[in-house]
Amino acid sequence: MDVTRTHTFQDVFTSRTTFWQKSLDEARATLETRWNQDMNQVPKPSDARHRCLTERRARLAMLLQTDQARWEAEMALMGQGRGQRKTLTVGEVEDVKARVDAPRRVREDRRNKAWDDCQSASVATNLDVRCAELKKVETAHSQERTLEAKKPALERAERARCMEEKRCRERERQKIHAEVLQKQMAELKEREEEAKHLARECVLLMREQEHLEMETRQRKMDEKRRKQAELGPHQHASSPNPRHCLNKHVEVKLRQRAREVQQDLEQDKKLLEAMEKADEERSTVAKERCERSLAESRWLCQVLEQQIELEKEREARMVYIPREEAERELQRREEKWERERMARVRLMEQLLEDQVQQVHASLIANRAKWEESIKNREYLIAQLEAEREKEKQEGLKKTMEMERWKDQLAAQVEEKNERFVKENDKRREENDTHRLEEERAEVIAAKMEDIRLTDFNQVICNHIITTPAHNCTKRGPAVR
Repeated sequence: MDVTRTHTFQDVFTSRTTFWQKSLDEARATLETRWNQDMNQVPKPSDARHRCLTERRARLAMLLQTDQARWEAEMALMGQGRGQRKTLTVGEVEDVKARVDAPRRVREDRRNKAWDDCQSASVATNLDVRCAELKKVETAHSQERTLEAKKPALERAERARCMEEKRCRERERQKIHAEVLQKQMAELKEREEEAKHLARECVLLMREQEHLEMETRQRKMDEKRRKQAELGPHQHASSPNPRHCLNKHVEVKLRQRAREVQQDLEQDKKLLEAMEKADEERSTVAKERCERSLAESRWLCQVLEQQIELEKEREARMVYIPREEAERELQRREEKWERERMARVRLMEQLLEDQVQQVHASLIANRAKWEESIKNREYLIAQLEAEREKEKQEGLKKTMEMERWKDQLAAQVEEKNERFVKENDKRREENDTHRLEEERAEVIAAKMEDIRLTDFNQVICNHIITTPAHNCTKRGPAVR
């Protein structure tokens, strides 16, 4: 039986030695092949470099021979040469087995020691550690649940605050916008009133201008008729200023002439009163000129009234005047009346001309103001239309934003629900995975314990088998 075990061990040792020798030969052949390939690829070196390479190769060959000699000596010492079989003694077999099993025993001892340490630590602190870990996990889960429970409320509060701020800003903006619109509407109303007032003034000025022109034409026609009446039907208008007077009725002629002068004065007075009334009613830019014209008209009216009174007194004194004195008085009065009439005509023409110029200037100024008011009104209307269009666009934009916000809110709610479902599924999967891992770890630990006991029993059996008979009575290591 000992011989059989010895031959079996020798066969195993021989096969392993043959495998090592074959592997060494293959490695050596591979190295030589690579060396030759590298040498063939390397270009031809110089003499000094070639000499260094030759010396290096010699050293490497010497080292290789030394290693080969050592290996052969070791092989010979272990009991096998090249192609030879040698019977080992029991002591040599025990030594070889001890050398082979030593690393395995060291690893086994380390594994057993680590296992014992883990088991003792787990048994000693497993309950406390697990309790502490469970408390930490429960605390973390409770905090997460609290945060998850408070998160929707916080989000709602934040959204409510943002919406309230947005509404406040919108109210302020609308208030400011409403004030601006009210100011623009008031300004537009003022412009419209001003335009209507200017249009009325323009109409009045045009009427006044026409009235003045008509009065001027009427005065010229009256003057022409008076001259024709003085000249008579059979005398030409270009003849010298003759006097048609009745030889027997000088007093009647004098009275008639006085009445004509009074009628002229009354007509001039009426014209001045109409002009004064127009000046009082008319409002124009040239205020100082209007006041000056009004003062001149009033002064001229007073002068005309005094002249009318004076003519009436003169007419009253004409009753008891003799004929010769009446003729002389008529001649003298005619000359005076003519001078007064010419002065009065010049004054009236100048006054009418000034009045026409003032009316024309006022009409131009009013037309300019009216056109400017129309432009401002059109600008304000365009601005109001733009504001109305802007409000419409803002309303559409706000509606679109509300729709988009509703869509986003619905998407967020749906995403949150999906995330909640996924988190629940993930948590369930993690719990299942953790439970499976724990079960698997328990099964693996049980299997490792079985494997460890099986390996240890196999080692004991092999040791018992390979131990000589005189050593079988020794006590082996205790089985755990």
